[in-house]
Amino acid sequence: MAVFKKAIGLEESVPFSRQKEKDQDVNNLFSGLEKLPSLKGVENHLISEAMDRTNGNQSTAAKILGITRQALNSRLKKKSEIRISKHETNLKNTKR
Repeated sequence: MAVFKKAIGLEESVPFSRQKEKDQDVNNLFSGLEKLPSLKGVENHLISEAMDRTNGNQSTAAKILGITRQALNSRLKKKSEIRISKHETNLKNTKR
Protein backbone atom coordinates (compact mmCIF):
# COMPACT_ATOMS: atom_id res chain seq x y z
CA MET A 1 0.00 0.00 0.00
CA ALA A 2 2.88 2.36 0.74
CA VAL A 3 4.20 2.00 -2.83
CA PHE A 4 0.72 2.70 -4.22
CA LYS A 5 0.28 5.78 -2.00
CA LYS A 6 3.70 7.08 -3.00
CA ALA A 7 3.00 6.46 -6.68
CA ILE A 8 -0.22 8.47 -6.59
CA GLY A 9 1.35 11.28 -4.62
CA LEU A 10 0.62 10.43 -1.01
CA GLU A 11 4.03 11.12 0.51
CA GLU A 12 4.92 10.37 4.12
CA SER A 13 6.14 13.97 4.48
CA VAL A 14 2.61 15.37 4.07
CA PRO A 15 1.26 16.83 7.34
CA PHE A 16 -1.11 14.44 9.11
CA SER A 17 -4.26 16.53 8.49
CA ARG A 18 -3.54 16.77 4.75
CA GLN A 19 -2.51 13.11 4.65
CA LYS A 20 -5.86 12.15 6.17
CA GLU A 21 -7.67 14.16 3.46
CA LYS A 22 -5.62 12.47 0.75
CA ASP A 23 -6.30 9.04 2.29
CA GLN A 24 -10.02 9.81 2.11
CA ASP A 25 -9.63 10.80 -1.54
CA VAL A 26 -8.03 7.42 -2.28
CA ASN A 27 -10.70 5.60 -0.27
CA ASN A 28 -13.41 7.46 -2.22
CA LEU A 29 -11.73 6.91 -5.58
CA PHE A 30 -14.34 4.39 -6.71
CA SER A 31 -17.19 5.24 -4.34
CA GLY A 32 -19.15 7.17 -6.99
CA LEU A 33 -19.05 4.32 -9.48
CA GLU A 34 -21.94 1.93 -9.78
CA LYS A 35 -19.65 -0.75 -11.22
CA LEU A 36 -15.97 -1.20 -10.40
CA PRO A 37 -13.52 -1.20 -13.30
CA SER A 38 -11.85 -4.50 -14.12
CA LEU A 39 -8.50 -5.23 -12.53
CA LYS A 40 -6.96 -5.66 -16.00
CA GLY A 41 -8.40 -2.31 -17.07
CA VAL A 42 -6.99 -0.53 -14.04
CA GLU A 43 -3.61 -2.23 -14.55
CA ASN A 44 -3.50 -1.14 -18.20
CA HIS A 45 -4.45 2.42 -17.26
CA LEU A 46 -1.79 2.60 -14.53
CA ILE A 47 0.87 1.25 -16.87
CA SER A 48 -0.09 3.71 -19.60
CA GLU A 49 -0.09 6.60 -17.12
CA ALA A 50 3.32 5.61 -15.71
CA MET A 51 4.77 5.31 -19.21
CA ASP A 52 3.33 8.73 -20.16
CA ARG A 53 4.69 10.38 -17.02
CA THR A 54 8.17 8.98 -17.63
CA ASN A 55 8.20 9.62 -21.39
CA GLY A 56 8.49 5.90 -22.07
CA ASN A 57 11.30 5.19 -19.59
CA GLN A 58 10.51 1.65 -18.46
CA SER A 59 12.91 1.62 -15.51
CA THR A 60 11.40 4.76 -13.98
CA ALA A 61 7.83 3.67 -14.81
CA ALA A 62 8.47 0.33 -13.10
CA LYS A 63 9.73 2.12 -9.98
CA ILE A 64 6.62 4.30 -9.90
CA LEU A 65 4.44 1.19 -10.16
CA GLY A 66 6.45 -0.71 -7.56
CA ILE A 67 7.37 -3.57 -9.89
CA THR A 68 10.58 -4.66 -11.58
CA ARG A 69 11.49 -3.44 -15.05
CA GLN A 70 11.26 -7.04 -16.24
CA ALA A 71 7.71 -7.36 -14.88
CA LEU A 72 6.70 -4.14 -16.60
CA ASN A 73 8.32 -5.26 -19.84
CA SER A 74 6.41 -8.54 -19.65
CA ARG A 75 3.11 -6.73 -19.12
CA LEU A 76 3.84 -4.36 -21.99
CA LYS A 77 4.65 -7.30 -24.24
CA LYS A 78 1.38 -9.05 -23.35
CA LYS A 79 -0.52 -5.82 -23.94
CA SER A 80 1.15 -5.48 -27.35
CA GLU A 81 0.37 -9.08 -28.29
CA ILE A 82 -3.29 -8.56 -27.39
CA ARG A 83 -3.43 -5.44 -29.58
CA ILE A 84 -1.80 -7.29 -32.48
CA SER A 85 -4.17 -10.25 -32.05
CA LYS A 86 -7.23 -7.95 -32.04
CA HIS A 87 -5.91 -6.13 -35.12
CA GLU A 88 -5.40 -9.43 -36.99
CA THR A 89 -8.93 -10.52 -36.06
CA ASN A 90 -10.32 -7.23 -37.35
CA LEU A 91 -8.38 -7.63 -40.61
CA LYS A 92 -9.74 -11.16 -41.09
CA ASN A 93 -13.29 -9.93 -40.49
CA THR A 94 -12.96 -7.09 -43.01
CA LYS A 95 -11.60 -9.39 -45.73
CA ARG A 96 -14.77 -11.48 -45.71
